[in-house]
Amino acid sequence: LSRYMVLPNYTNNFLRHGFDEGDLGDGGSDRLVDGLIACGDLDTIAARIGEHHDCHDLLAPDAGRRADDGDLAHDRVPAQDAPSVQMLRSKGAIILGKTQTTQFAFRDPAPTRNPWNVEHTPGGSSSGSAAAVAAPMVPFPLGSQTLGSVLRPAAYNGVVGYKGTHGLVPADGVIPLAWSLDHVGIFARSVFDVALTLGVISGTEIIPPAVSGPRIALAPELVGRADAWVAASVADAARAFAKAGATVSEVTLPASFARIHEAGQLVLDIEAATYHREAFLRHGADYGTHIGAGIKAGLARPATAY
Repeated sequence: LSRYMVLPNYTNNFLRHGFDEGDLGDGGSDRLVDGLIACGDLDTIAARIGEHHDCHDLLAPDAGRRADDGDLAHDRVPAQDAPSVQMLRSKGAIILGKTQTTQFAFRDPAPTRNPWNVEHTPGGSSSGSAAAVAAPMVPFPLGSQTLGSVLRPAAYNGVVGYKGTHGLVPADGVIPLAWSLDHVGIFARSVFDVALTLGVISGTEIIPPAVSGPRIALAPELVGRADAWVAASVADAARAFAKAGATVSEVTLPASFARIHEAGQLVLDIEAATYHREAFLRHGADYGTHIGAGIKAGLARPATAY
């Protein structure tokens, strides 16, 4: 709790605080510590929620700010929690607050700093959630991913990031970027913590299968797109995994992968434009450079392309 109270101003990963020590009930912080090592239900574990997840008690009518999501947030006071938040609360989780994210989960940077080096980016879009684990401040913040918004900041901050299959965790109550591609994701310091949290928010018991060693696919055509030093780092990592007992296999991606980025970007642009159209027409100046350009591109695309 002392780290939680001190570090937000250091890494700037909190947007809103929603925690009061009275939330812990009888036993105070002792209950919180018990929750942090729980192996079954969450008991009382501190969690953070990404800014785009609805929390009925954490968003005030005056919360619309340029640092957040522009004036649109003035009109969004959630009446209830997102299902993922409801499920966490049902198991005793204490919601500490809402973390910073890039505006509407797109490419305009959030003010969060990387806890390992405040001069470096924490990645996005779920910047604050990843940094909160790395700090470390809380065990399992939630985030969202449309393209790479959980796995990227997890890598940048040196923590575990998880994005399941589409629909595994309900995305209702999460402001969409592109509903056909959006996922609710998890950040944690270990795979065990991810599995624990995933079991709660997906409503599915997660039992990791017994494996002799991980299997890792390496796609040379993707690595070839990277800068030389990045490609060299990937090769070093592959050798380290193989030495540790993993099976690393080079794979050839299907021909359809050549258009996957183009297709994904088209879907993202049009669905983002559809969701934001009315607000963008009223409050376009409050949108960031990149999300604004994406919405304009989506509005200009014909329905037949979609």
